[in-house]
Amino acid sequence: MKSSRQSHNTTRVRYEVSAHGAAFGGDGVARAPDGRVVFVPMLLPGERALVEVVERKARFDRAQIVELLTAGEGRRSAPCPVYERCGGCNMQHADIGTQREIKARVTADLDRRVGAFSYQDTLNATAPQVVGGAEFGYRNRVRLHSAGSAGFGFRARSSHDIVPISFCPIAAPEVNELLNELGAVQRGSLRAGQTERDPVELSVYGAQGRVFRAGTATVEVLGFEFSFPVDGFFQSNLEMTEMLIREEILSLEGGSHALDLYAGCGVFTRFLAGPFASVTAVESHPGSVAAQRLNLADLQNVTSVEARVEDWCGKEGFGRSYDLAVLDPPRAGLSGTVQQYLTNTDIKRLLYVSCDPASSARDVGALIRGGYNLRSRRVFDFYPQSSHIETVTVLERE
Repeated sequence: MKSSRQSHNTTRVRYEVSAHGAAFGGDGVARAPDGRVVFVPMLLPGERALVEVVERKARFDRAQIVELLTAGEGRRSAPCPVYERCGGCNMQHADIGTQREIKARVTADLDRRVGAFSYQDTLNATAPQVVGGAEFGYRNRVRLHSAGSAGFGFRARSSHDIVPISFCPIAAPEVNELLNELGAVQRGSLRAGQTERDPVELSVYGAQGRVFRAGTATVEVLGFEFSFPVDGFFQSNLEMTEMLIREEILSLEGGSHALDLYAGCGVFTRFLAGPFASVTAVESHPGSVAAQRLNLADLQNVTSVEARVEDWCGKEGFGRSYDLAVLDPPRAGLSGTVQQYLTNTDIKRLLYVSCDPASSARDVGALIRGGYNLRSRRVFDFYPQSSHIETVTVLERE
């Protein structure tokens, strides 16, 4: 559990701590004997440990576990043999129930501190509900790095070193078949004239009995085929993608016009086109727009717009009233321009899908203060064994 970060002024500073919570990113949160906050990877709430400081800041320490003194009920032995070295997962030391409880509490804390809103009045809850699927064998997309003659693997924890692997517990079976193959061929994966020190990255998408290593991948989502660039964006957990669509989109009451912002290759757009008379899909990435238009070519009620969402909201967005807007922005969340557009129009309902709970908390808080009411906020556990949190929020105007 050692960290590569070592500050010059923290030589063997050790003390005992008891974790009282968890931070965004998965670290345990405790208090040092002098009262300062200390963040400790792999320390669960309620656990006590002897730790050693690896980085000291003005207001907090970062430390690593030297000895676990009291283990929590949710602790388990990590199923992956390279867990403590590999940087792919950081929550395997907790059982799945504990992981999801931590994610709910972290989200609620960010909503309170960053978004300045709570669930008590509107949802009669203290934390969001967590929706989850399989905890292993779920990940369809991985990015592999060459480990030279050892084959391929993932980056090590807090390092640029590569941990070679031939099996990953969280990867889909199709991906693991390829990992095993790459481990067997070893040097055969290197390009002609390339040395083991030269970086090689390989983006892989494996699902439904097929593995895609380059070019265009094609997968089926709830009976419809979608194509997308292998090195572009597409959800890495098909099971949870389908669950989100069933529970949050197919359950929507239809209407006249829907808006899909950050529409990607058109997955959400496809399922909005049934209950709504027309759908406008806005996406800026040319490759995603091309895939979107191919995927939705049979639909006559979809308008595909290639534009930055900020530009579209600032210019064209005010030309029509929408019953619903679906938002699935990148990690940075909604810009001020998009927030202003949403609060200054008469869009009745928002469905906000976010891959970052901090930016989501900020945006949802701003939208509530801009006139929307919180109707639902849930964590969809797309990435078990990691601290990654995806939230899905429904907001409505009266």
